[in-house]
Amino acid sequence: MSGLRLKLRALGLIMSGLAALCAMPRFAYAEGHQPTIVTTAPPSSWLVASHPLAEANRKESWLRNLVHGQLVILDQNWKWQCQLCVSLPSPTNGLIRMVRRDGATSKNTRQNLAIDFEIPAQAKWGDGKPLVADDFRLALEIARSMPPSTKSGSLARAILELTPDAKNNKHFLVRLREPRGDFWFAFGLRPVPNHLESEIWKASEQDFKDYLHSTNYVTNPSQPGLYSGPWFPKNTRFRGEGDSQSILLEANPGFAGGKVMAQSIQVIFRRTEKDAVKDLDSGVADIIPETDLSPAGAKLITRKNTIRSALGSELEHIDFNTRNPLLTDVNLRKAISLMINRYDLARSTGMPAELPMALGFMHPAMSGSPVRTDRGDLLKHQAFQHHVWGYAPSEASALLQQSGWTREASNHSSLWNKEGSPLEVDLDTNRADQIRMETVRAVARQLTNAGIKVNVKEHPNDIFIRDILRKVKFKGLAEYAWRMPAGAIPDTILESRQVPSLQNAYTGENSSGWSNRRLDEILEQTRDEWDTAARQAMLREIEGLAATDVPFIPLFYRPVLGAAADTVAGFEVPGHEGWSSSFATGWIFSTATQAK
Repeated sequence: MSGLRLKLRALGLIMSGLAALCAMPRFAYAEGHQPTIVTTAPPSSWLVASHPLAEANRKESWLRNLVHGQLVILDQNWKWQCQLCVSLPSPTNGLIRMVRRDGATSKNTRQNLAIDFEIPAQAKWGDGKPLVADDFRLALEIARSMPPSTKSGSLARAILELTPDAKNNKHFLVRLREPRGDFWFAFGLRPVPNHLESEIWKASEQDFKDYLHSTNYVTNPSQPGLYSGPWFPKNTRFRGEGDSQSILLEANPGFAGGKVMAQSIQVIFRRTEKDAVKDLDSGVADIIPETDLSPAGAKLITRKNTIRSALGSELEHIDFNTRNPLLTDVNLRKAISLMINRYDLARSTGMPAELPMALGFMHPAMSGSPVRTDRGDLLKHQAFQHHVWGYAPSEASALLQQSGWTREASNHSSLWNKEGSPLEVDLDTNRADQIRMETVRAVARQLTNAGIKVNVKEHPNDIFIRDILRKVKFKGLAEYAWRMPAGAIPDTILESRQVPSLQNAYTGENSSGWSNRRLDEILEQTRDEWDTAARQAMLREIEGLAATDVPFIPLFYRPVLGAAADTVAGFEVPGHEGWSSSFATGWIFSTATQAK
């Protein structure tokens, strides 16, 4: 946990305010129904969400989008969009260009890449003050004092310079340390109000810890001018008592990311998922965020039409240890993949019926591939971008026979063998959750029935990540989830230099040991490619290489589930870590009476 988060939760000024909660009838804020979100985040999470740079978990990040704007966001189709900028920069519109420091044009790559951003003229803070370039400059300056392990600290280190335009306070220029052809560097870049925070920052002598003691986000968080998002807190006192605490948000008319449809919105903090579901089913609440609803919780909802689902950014998959002499045989790796019936996996794990399994390596939203929803097609090769990840037991048997393996045709319980040795593999995993445990058991059962003995080895999570994966101590197969960063190329799990080794202090994430020269070339090219279509073509070529070498087996993207009453329009779960709250301005509460 970062120092910022610890401080924000521990400061007595804020916590004493929680002790003085207003005693009111339960949620009786206005005549009629108040648009309401119910979350299982603890009330203290609001204190973290109120600061634009604080290190936040999933639930806090979702809440933060309600009150803080971002420079750019990912839309529901995983495409980059402006939120607090006028036009998304590109080489085509001239907002991404190569310049030398003296301003002249240069043929140099990367080091002299300049990216121009302009803030919308109407963009304002909650107190009506204009949102300007200096607000982003101050945010970056503060973020640079934060630990590199935090999201804000990491983002700050990706940006070499952020220079406000001396002639236009709505314009600034960004230079990057290592441009990558995407806007990942700006994902989560949120402004800090220069007109309220600059003097406090100077007084702290740019010491991050000292700044925390005196920032307005701690001492006076009810100021509307601290918030650049769709809403700002009407006050900082929670309403209700015990397990029924809530806070009321008021619309920011100066939000530049679109007209806010709900003039006020209420956030209820509940202790358990069961309580949240009860609020939704009874009509007390309108929305349960996707960060708060598990597959088990979704099953408790009686109003099934309220559930929203999407393919998430976490790919459940199986790595092969390609350095194992047994698994250097690509025919064997392909055969194992073709023996796995993903339709059976879906039934075993209880995934939502409308979600497809992984039809390829890349998320469909990243590679431009269609998202299929007819799971019945998944038993057919043509449903997959590359059929080696489909289900074809006959083809698997033929591949094994080509590699010299034999099996008694009349004995379905026999194992494949070669020269008297049975075909046997280890499957390492961690005790992450019920979905993974069910998946591992199903995979082991399927492979065993197909004639391959599987030895399942379960490990505590920290040992599995630190030793089994990072130091490649698994002998055969390893099942876990990759997080595919939305809008970015997952080079950390693919590049040959990311294979864990003593040279990179075992920090590499390419645990399969896959090494392919053409793959490295493509990944290098993507760093200079800003054209979406060209990048998608590169992703598809990467997927083709993976389907040829089969260093891993994609199984499914973990489902992301949220819920919204059928009277709410515009609430959709995107699946990526930008969350549905990035598009909160489009929520329409059709039967709600707005708070007065």
